Amino acid sequence: MTSLKLPDHPSWQGSEDQFEEKPLNTAELTAVLQYEIARLTRECDELRVKNTALAEANTALQKASDQSVPSQPSGDTAHSRKITTSPFSILSTFVRNLFAQNPNNAKLDDESSVSSILRAQRWSGGDFFVVSDMPPLFDQQSGALRMMTLLQLMNEAGWRITFGSYIERSKLPLALTSNEGRARYEGALYKHGVQCILYGMDEINTYLRKKETRLNWAFVSFPHIASAVMPLVRARFPNALIAFDMVDFHSLRLEREAELLGDSEKLAQARHQREEEIGLALAADVTLAITAEEKENLLSLAPLAVVKVLPNVFELPQYTPPGPTERNGVFFLGGFWHAPNSDGIKWFVEKIWPFVRAKEPNAILRIAGSNMNEDILALSAVPGIEVLGYVPYLQPLFDSNRVFIAPLRYGAGMKGKVGQSLAHGLPVVATTIGAEGMSLVDGTHILVADEESAFADHIVQVLRDDSLWCHLSEHGRTHIEKTLSLDVVRTQVGDIFHG
Repeated sequence: MTSLKLPDHPSWQGSEDQFEEKPLNTAELTAVLQYEIARLTRECDELRVKNTALAEANTALQKASDQSVPSQPSGDTAHSRKITTSPFSILSTFVRNLFAQNPNNAKLDDESSVSSILRAQRWSGGDFFVVSDMPPLFDQQSGALRMMTLLQLMNEAGWRITFGSYIERSKLPLALTSNEGRARYEGALYKHGVQCILYGMDEINTYLRKKETRLNWAFVSFPHIASAVMPLVRARFPNALIAFDMVDFHSLRLEREAELLGDSEKLAQARHQREEEIGLALAADVTLAITAEEKENLLSLAPLAVVKVLPNVFELPQYTPPGPTERNGVFFLGGFWHAPNSDGIKWFVEKIWPFVRAKEPNAILRIAGSNMNEDILALSAVPGIEVLGYVPYLQPLFDSNRVFIAPLRYGAGMKGKVGQSLAHGLPVVATTIGAEGMSLVDGTHILVADEESAFADHIVQVLRDDSLWCHLSEHGRTHIEKTLSLDVVRTQVGDIFHG
């Protein structure tokens, strides 16, 4: 006599103890084993079908990726590498068609079954190589915060990430060379799924040449870095896809600066930069612009490029921001390594702040940001101005100030400081350039003025009018939630890198 525990068999009823104690004679044991053999055979048949489908799909996918360059390119098919159909969609279509061809597999031809088969293929990601200027200083630069968000989302999707810093370790800024800084910023990369960090072009080149290196995507930021790295990736991994991340439209920013200052030399530099950006956009598989406006601007210059929008992303605080009566002061935030920020705040203090103080003698301007030079530090001598320097934790400033300013006279792209303020429910007064790139409506989400006295009047309005403050706070915050929150950008990242 034999004791056997087989609770899946329909003849078995009762508790687990009963299963263990019930004796089986030979006939019963044979029936149970036959049942189990039949069940396992059915499962094996289904697995065999799925395995065959994936094997044949892999072959089809490889053939698709090896297609030759067409002789007459046009539009998004400027060359066969351009992203028109993702590998996942090719695989999904192939598996569906394969199931449909065999009536015996009809039960597998439904959305849940196909998704089940493909889920591992889709979300196991692949090898994702990111190259930027340095490890992201996410608490000092809006572009660095955007990079950290991208890494977070790619890690969530199962990609194996390697990060390359274009700047060698010995030439990094102090924030990244101190023990505390390395622990903070390198630690954040590892937390976001980065498996290896490389420093300098020598280490990047060595990594690309290693036999064991595999690569599905290269994500390269900034034109000068893309010019150095993209040829290496193409030579070593001809089937890998390359995303050129503009970060902002550098030639547009330089052109605006040159026109403002009347600098012919800088204007020539802007034109040279534009030619480089156009060439990189045409050479990459996809070029990433920060805003829809910059996408259209680039496409007008390079119609054969494939351009997608990957904006900044802003996380909204999970609490209701303090109301207007609990606040005071005017706030400016910016990294002062970036020339438009230094120019903007100096222009504001010289030309606009006196108008504000004339109407609001007790008004306070608080200036925060990293890399302040002597000119910015000297602004603390101006009545009513507090120069705070680098502030690692900004939430108290967003919650205590009454109005944020973005007095930028030139620049490009999306202004992270503006998005952060709106996400925190802090009303913003900006120039046209300061407000661009986020589809903000003057008077609804933000107040916009380019003339000095009008800019000052807007600030005074927000300082005095609680109803206006609440209107701008609510609508600005809602706009960011609907257009530039983490969930929205997660979808955009999925569309770009997963199809």
